[in-house]
Amino acid sequence: DWIGEGGFPCQKVAPFDAWLEQFETTLRALPEASRRASLLPLMAAYSCPPPAVPGTQIATARFAGGVRETMPGGVGEIPHVGPQLIAKYLADLRASGLLEGG
Repeated sequence: DWIGEGGFPCQKVAPFDAWLEQFETTLRALPEASRRASLLPLMAAYSCPPPAVPGTQIATARFAGGVRETMPGGVGEIPHVGPQLIAKYLADLRASGLLEGG
């Protein structure tokens, strides 16, 4: 929904198997240079969604420390996924030429 609110057309695809098939088909239709730089070689990792688990599977204290260390002044925080972060990602993708529209 946030992608659509950012002015980019976005179609929800369900169930997962339909999404996976459409995603792989789209990747295979890319020009060869783009295909080589895509997730296509890693599609086996996406063959079935992992089970949802409560909490996190990563060492969050260590990750948060790494984020703080990489930020100027050491005051960085792990960004929360929300409309502002998605808008930033969309703007970055557009600026890099990987996304049109918006």
